[in-house]
Amino acid sequence: MIIGYLVYGKIYEFGQILGSCVISLGIIVVTYSNITDHVSNNSIASEQPNGDLLSFIKGLVILIGVTMLTSFLSLYNESSNRIVSKSNGQANWKENLLYSHLYGLPFFLIMSKSLFSEYQLIENLRKKHEYGKYWWLLLVNNVTQLLCVTGVNRLAVVTSAVTLGVILLMRRFISLLLSMILFKNRLSPLGIMGTLMVFIGAAIYSYTVGKIRDEKSKKD
Repeated sequence: MIIGYLVYGKIYEFGQILGSCVISLGIIVVTYSNITDHVSNNSIASEQPNGDLLSFIKGLVILIGVTMLTSFLSLYNESSNRIVSKSNGQANWKENLLYSHLYGLPFFLIMSKSLFSEYQLIENLRKKHEYGKYWWLLLVNNVTQLLCVTGVNRLAVVTSAVTLGVILLMRRFISLLLSMILFKNRLSPLGIMGTLMVFIGAAIYSYTVGKIRDEKSKKD
């Protein structure tokens, strides 16, 4: 939203800004809760907790950088979709899906050693346990990733970059909560408060977007 305002001059409603701020604060609270829990656990189990904390902070910085780059890409796609929609009637989500993955394929060459080691790891696990469930799990993962990416690209054509970002953020957050439940990790009271803030912020944003859409349909 900040990038959209500074770079593209977009204007947002108060409810959108409020909802986004509440979501952001909720994520910060949950992240801070995870950091404090991580440090306290490592201080008990390890004699060098600072190294783990430094790795956690490095990962957080990388995640923030990737998020900013993704925001630029989403806003660029939104602007290009609008240009194409004006000339052709509707943007083709399949083109975004093709080129966004086609241009990324050469980067797999940089990761060739890592990919080969992962392949060897799966093969060793398969031979050790004498069944190929690991390859089936990888296949299921690929299919679900394909469905997810297809849905995201379809959604990107019919909605704004900020709305798409909120939807994807909620999807990731729900996925995080499910993984915590499956692996029996408990949220601290601070983490629960941050989780509630995220859902409340998403509700505020969704209500505002729905209200704007209703007002626009009435005018049309």
